[in-house]
Amino acid sequence: MKTGKVFGGFCAAALALTIGHAVHAQTTLRIGMTAADIPRTHGQPDQGFEGNRFTGLTMYDGLTSWDLSTSDKPSVVIPGLATEWAVDAADKTKWIFKLRPNVKFHDGSPFNADAVVWNVRKVLDKDAPHFDASQVGVTASRMPTLRSARKIDDLTVELTTSVPDSFLPINLTNLFMASPAHWAAKLAGVPASVTDATQRSAQAWQAFAADASGTGRGR
Repeated sequence: MKTGKVFGGFCAAALALTIGHAVHAQTTLRIGMTAADIPRTHGQPDQGFEGNRFTGLTMYDGLTSWDLSTSDKPSVVIPGLATEWAVDAADKTKWIFKLRPNVKFHDGSPFNADAVVWNVRKVLDKDAPHFDASQVGVTASRMPTLRSARKIDDLTVELTTSVPDSFLPINLTNLFMASPAHWAAKLAGVPASVTDATQRSAQAWQAFAADASGTGRGR
């Protein structure tokens, strides 16, 4: 009887251990990627489209996006943070984008036209305090005609290209929206001993990458 109890207890413990291992195994997810390194996380990933797939599309959103809901037909561009867009009838180098309302970044700050202008300037405007040369090569080359962004109202933004460009909505799938407010908080945390503006910006982006803030649902 005593032996039976010990044996029974051993079986119960062994079963619990086995179940525990099974549950643990079910919660372990490993995903392989054809990339040379872990993609950067500050809003504009490197490592080609693998970077977009792992730390771009999951953590961030663009004004436009790709329809990845099916694998049996080519993907098409669909609304992302913009709900609609059209070429300005009076000037074919200008596009008007209507933004999705009530969207917030992970830090709680609002996504709006100011955020779009800020994110365009981070890769196109060398005089912007948050300009990041490290993000230019992986972004600007994918939207070569984009020149500037202008706020019309909180939910409307005008994008200007160097020439009429029907591919702009496609190319904008590569421009991910990072939180201006979150970056500003990281900049405020840079030691005052760092006085060079370029170095302060670089350190703010480094801190941002370690504690990123976008609008993506896969964060």
